[in-house]
Amino acid sequence: MRMLGAWVAVSLVCATACGEDYRPKFDKSDYRGSVGVHLNPWFPLNKAPVHALGGPNRTWKHYEGPNLWAQGMKDILPYGVTMWEPELNEPTSWIGTWKDLIDQATSNDVPVKIGMFFGLFSKTQDESMEAFKRILGPYREILKSSPHVARAGGYPIMQIYNPKKYTPAEWGEFFRRMDAEFGRMVYLINIGEIAWLAAQGGGGDAAVDARFESLLREYLPYWDGVSSYGNGMRVPFKVLKKVMDDFPQKLYEGQAHFTYTCHFHMGGCDVHLSEDWRNHLEECLESDPDSILLTNLFDHYENSLVVPCYDREDFVLRYFEWRAEKWRKVPFRRQTHPELVVTGHTTVLLGQDIEFEVLGFPIGNKGDTVVVHLDMCDASGKVLHEFPARTMKLDTFRVEKFSVPSTDFAHVRGVVP
Repeated sequence: MRMLGAWVAVSLVCATACGEDYRPKFDKSDYRGSVGVHLNPWFPLNKAPVHALGGPNRTWKHYEGPNLWAQGMKDILPYGVTMWEPELNEPTSWIGTWKDLIDQATSNDVPVKIGMFFGLFSKTQDESMEAFKRILGPYREILKSSPHVARAGGYPIMQIYNPKKYTPAEWGEFFRRMDAEFGRMVYLINIGEIAWLAAQGGGGDAAVDARFESLLREYLPYWDGVSSYGNGMRVPFKVLKKVMDDFPQKLYEGQAHFTYTCHFHMGGCDVHLSEDWRNHLEECLESDPDSILLTNLFDHYENSLVVPCYDREDFVLRYFEWRAEKWRKVPFRRQTHPELVVTGHTTVLLGQDIEFEVLGFPIGNKGDTVVVHLDMCDASGKVLHEFPARTMKLDTFRVEKFSVPSTDFAHVRGVVP
């Protein structure tokens, strides 16, 4: 009896530590190394930069014509973005845009896959099922056979925005019903909301991380893996890696969210110029994800644009391409001339330092040393401050940071690097 008791104890430990699984297994190898971008379908690439219609930001390129989405796909494909994931939701949906994305990728021969990102907002499972029948019902054949639907192991991928809506076991039952109705799909939990739930209990990072791990281990057996709509919450990547290592059969799509500076009029977070984005991506890649999802393509309200836009050109995509070079196993496209980017804050309060970064990408040229002269001017171009010259060797990615006290320039309305 003691031998049997010991065996039962070991079995119970393994069921928890080794990752109990109530979902049918699938082969995720065909999806490994993929890079996607989340997008809001109500923000097409030609959205008017009018405050009431979507905020002040805009792309640096003027998009027009019937194939706007395909043009954007082609523009960011060289950076490695091979999957687009629109937010669809139920009971109302933007499924028409999902179909447009597939049609445009198909007709323009763009090697991009289209995923699905659903929030469930019906009151009950039965109502959600009816909504999905109405929304996805007309597209059963596309789900089944289109080469432009994002898949893992041959199964369509769907990320769920709001996992707190149901208990883990209730999700298990709902996914069984969905699979019976539409065929096997791969359901990914939004860890952004798991991080939010963990943070609600308060306490320090250790307490929040413990709740995050507990919640994730509770949910994961009923799901096929994790993804994330980046929401500005701190993500404990080391804890995430620890949990996912115990569920190697599950798909781990890493979160690479970079600014979330201001969600319209709802505040935001201090992004420390490009530092937070760079650190977040570093932690994400160190956690060994199967794939990566960027947030967002062209979100005016959140000022979290991936597509090249007037305030950051293509720095976000270029830095991702550089930092993910080894992970993607695709060489970074080096320029033959110095490739430098200057960042600065849009708003500084008196008492805060005025800060700038000069970021240099590696170049494919023997003459890879540059001398940087940075001046700070007023809006008319008058030089207010000359920073001492600095030398940068562009054999790898490098950052030089510059700062001056804002109180020294309290009489100036605005400054420009």
